[in-house]
Amino acid sequence: MTPPTAVNSDRTAPPDAELVARCQGGDRDAFDRLVLLHQDRVYNAIVRFTGDRERALDIAQKTFLNAFLKIRQFESKSSFGTWLYRIAINLCISEARGRKGDPISLSIVGGRDREDEADFDPPAPGGDPAAPLASRETQAVVQAAIAALDEEYRAVLVLRDIEDRSYDEIAETLGIPKGTVRSRLHRARSELKARLERIPGTRDGAGAS
Repeated sequence: MTPPTAVNSDRTAPPDAELVARCQGGDRDAFDRLVLLHQDRVYNAIVRFTGDRERALDIAQKTFLNAFLKIRQFESKSSFGTWLYRIAINLCISEARGRKGDPISLSIVGGRDREDEADFDPPAPGGDPAAPLASRETQAVVQAAIAALDEEYRAVLVLRDIEDRSYDEIAETLGIPKGTVRSRLHRARSELKARLERIPGTRDGAGAS
């Protein structure tokens, strides 16, 4: 799996349920189609959770490997996408707990790798030449603040505020009551806001809406 650079969803693919059934019957090509359908969203969610593209790619690969190895255990009690997210988030949490105390990565700057920083869009005529870089630096600070949250709060924040998942989907993905989702989200937003308020140059509560 390579880092997605564009939407790779296959609009001609059969529904997930059909592909899963074929995969459970031993059809390897069906699983390849499932990967194409879901890899972008899974990878992007992991990037937001980890704040590091290389780690995200590694976890995404493990996610799909685990899904392939456990595909016969999938019972369609939830959607395949939700099941896949559950695997990904559990791997993210396990990986994060193993990295306690490591420096927070700032490899995500405005959605691009650091190697691409020189290729930022030029400002509009009469605009501030430093604005694009400043915007990307702000995004990097917000990403680092998210990555510094405890795993259980970070997972809820990423799924709700970045991935726009419903409370029901998040509860199902994380295996927790919907009320717990709401309380963790409130705590995550409050902690994120407090972290950003301590950083000079960031707007009050930026990224915590």
